[in-house]
Amino acid sequence: MENNFKIISISCFSKEYIELVNLISQKWGESVDEINSISPAIVNIFVVTDNDNDNKVVGGTILCVTPKDALCLAYILVNENYFGKGIGTCLMKECIDFACKEHPDKELQLLAEKWNDKTRKFYEKSGFVFRKEIPDYYPDHDRIACLYVYEK
Repeated sequence: MENNFKIISISCFSKEYIELVNLISQKWGESVDEINSISPAIVNIFVVTDNDNDNKVVGGTILCVTPKDALCLAYILVNENYFGKGIGTCLMKECIDFACKEHPDKELQLLAEKWNDKTRKFYEKSGFVFRKEIPDYYPDHDRIACLYVYEK
């Protein structure tokens, strides 16, 4: 990752959190209320800021606890204008390191849509292993989710 970027841990409803939620909403079409509804389960939030662009949030992830007491990377994204700079890889490493250090007893999971080969390959390259398909995960769509688990 280039020197003009930095990864920071933030709290819910901070200025950076609002920027991240807006990025998520723009990319996946989820409402701000839908994204905020997971706030009670949030363990940590990491964002990447661009120091050369007024510390603008250019990516981030939200780590939360699932109902089955696993950790889940609920969202991980990088603004498309910043692809190819190593931001996603550094962000993923930061999340994995945090999860393994602070919650070594919890399984680390994430989901990818079955059709999204590029994302699935990135997850596998980052140490996640495909576990199973979840056909009804997206109730309003005909898309299939794939569950991945980090191999420690």
